[in-house]
Amino acid sequence: NIHSSLLSSLAAAAVFCACLFATSPAAAQTVSTILIDFGSDPSPAPWVNVSSVSSGLVEDLTDADGVATGVRFEVIDRFNGTNTNGTKTPDPALGLPATATGDSFYGNTAVFNNRTEPTAAIRLSNLDPQTDYTLGMFASRDASDNRQAQYRCEGSETLVRYLNASSNRSQIAE
Repeated sequence: NIHSSLLSSLAAAAVFCACLFATSPAAAQTVSTILIDFGSDPSPAPWVNVSSVSSGLVEDLTDADGVATGVRFEVIDRFNGTNTNGTKTPDPALGLPATATGDSFYGNTAVFNNRTEPTAAIRLSNLDPQTDYTLGMFASRDASDNRQAQYRCEGSETLVRYLNASSNRSQIAE
């Protein structure tokens, strides 16, 4: 759990196509889930779709019940582009639609499409500092090489997780 205001990916590969986080204030004992799909193929509600690799902005994210959360989302360090070669058959236990897993944003350390983007970042703001947030990132790329990405969440503490997107159908970085 983390009081998170920044999620940054510092690696060369698919960055993420699905970001989930649940809020669980201890006093209220409630859980709210926000589902974000990064890419060009939109997912149906309750997913929030972000399609711009350089200027994605959502002023007030809605949760899985369609309720406004007040949480703001923005891309603050651009991604290189959109990958459309993610899995279309994610593990059913994840509950992720193929529209969210089949495309994603990516960064890269070697020149690709005349661009190098070794870092990329989003910011989640207007978060309650008294609330614990759990973030999960899923990434997939139909490939056989290593497409490992580093996910760095910064807030009251810093957490780093790694995920290899290569042919991933079931792993989530939490």
